[in-house]
Amino acid sequence: MAIQSTRDALSRIFYQRCFWLFAVVLALIGAVSFVPSSDQGRLVLNILNMFVLIAAVAAVGRTTLSFTISLMLAIPAVWFQYSGLWNDDDRELAMSWMFSAGLYFVTTLYLLRYVFQPKVMTPDKLFGAAATYLIIGVLWAYIYAIVGYFNPQSFMVVGQPGHLVYADALYWRAALAASSIDAELDYKRVVVEFPLSERAGDALFQLAQLEIARGDRAAAITHLDRFLLENPSSDDRGRAGLMLVRLAFDQNEPQHACGVLRRALQDVPSAEVELRNQLDYFSPRCVNVDSTRSTPTNATARDTTHRDSTSPSATRRDTTPAPRASKAKYTLQVAAYGSRADADALAKRLKARGIDVRVSGTARMFRVRIGRYETRAAAAAAARDLKAKKIDAFVTEIGGDDK
Repeated sequence: MAIQSTRDALSRIFYQRCFWLFAVVLALIGAVSFVPSSDQGRLVLNILNMFVLIAAVAAVGRTTLSFTISLMLAIPAVWFQYSGLWNDDDRELAMSWMFSAGLYFVTTLYLLRYVFQPKVMTPDKLFGAAATYLIIGVLWAYIYAIVGYFNPQSFMVVGQPGHLVYADALYWRAALAASSIDAELDYKRVVVEFPLSERAGDALFQLAQLEIARGDRAAAITHLDRFLLENPSSDDRGRAGLMLVRLAFDQNEPQHACGVLRRALQDVPSAEVELRNQLDYFSPRCVNVDSTRSTPTNATARDTTHRDSTSPSATRRDTTPAPRASKAKYTLQVAAYGSRADADALAKRLKARGIDVRVSGTARMFRVRIGRYETRAAAAAAARDLKAKKIDAFVTEIGGDDK
């Protein structure tokens, strides 16, 4: 008897359309955390989401008009998301959010009309009300993102305008990422898209640690130099300085290392005994080193050490004009990956934006690089132009595997 009653109850539930809507919406919300944080994963999840909402409107609306409206909102939402991800265009992604929000709004209206019909309250309506509650939460998230995109100063934390809450979300998603590639992408987004966020400095510091783990010391030095320049009051300046001193000495840049060491000893309070002791360990190596030169000068000195010592110009001051383009020495590096496939994927996206990009390296690491420049100044100017396009790159030498 109990089994028969249970079967009848379950059959009544499963034949109710709003139960399935509630279950699927709940499953989609739960699946967000497990979907790969790639363009393909986001697109597939959104397509499933649009399909569920169209089915929901068709089920409770029961008219050709309701189905047509939902379809006209879903198609542009998916298209703009695909185009925005492919072209790396935030404006098209914002358009996708607007159409998605419109579809969620229409779905909410039809569900509320169904739930509040002047008839007897049924279990199906209760499930419809629960599904509406979930959908309103997602709708608010879309509205929040849209307002934050078109009016960045809408959300302010301690007087700092910007999408700071979203920057926090990106930072923590990077911190909890399953792979270093996913972490790097989100950290770079924080640095490039939300430079006013309190997390921008932390993201730079984490990017430096990722590069150290990969063995790319030049990239790590660039991130740490920028961290120290842009975060004068950070509590991590001492640790960043210590890391940068070690890396600079490892790269045979004593002037750079000693300059950073001098500033780090000034920044670290006397109460930080252990950290000061670690910094003092390098002090004897700076006794006969002129550390008063600026970091760019040291970088230039580093580059000139790679000249051919047998060249006549190597024995005198470099007063000759810049070398021809065929002898370019500098390039811009966007990223470095342990997998060739990952490097090629990023290069493909940049090429789609009309950028002359290449993948250098025949073995791990595979570096995604842009352009060839005769002087460091020209490369730095190109890096600034890329930053305006929300592409973060740093100046580095053209290695032997990138000729």
